Amino acid sequence: MAGHPFPNQYLQITKAQLKLMSRDSFGTNEVSSVALALEHCADALKDWDLTQVKDDDALHRIDTIKRVMDTTNVKDDTGKGLFYHRARVMTLEERDDFSNAVFLLLIWLDKVF
Repeated sequence: MAGHPFPNQYLQITKAQLKLMSRDSFGTNEVSSVALALEHCADALKDWDLTQVKDDDALHRIDTIKRVMDTTNVKDDTGKGLFYHRARVMTLEERDDFSNAVFLLLIWLDKVF
């Protein structure tokens, strides 16, 4: 990744994609995998200077990820973390949007390298 313009983002979005690919669609593993993917995306976004992203499609993917990651109305009474509970209450449409945005953002990050 030496020389990549967004090395941390590339690494974290790659990790998120791997978690999404490894999820078990019918078990509790899916919630945990999506929660970990949300955490990786949060790590990717926390220090990313988005003024450096000049591609509108990439910015749209980032906005989608941010929207799905929103934990404003999520409560954690169990200590499992806000992203766990966010993943638990996601609709199928939100999971699809999130998965597609992560996948397409990773493709874009791969191309800018």
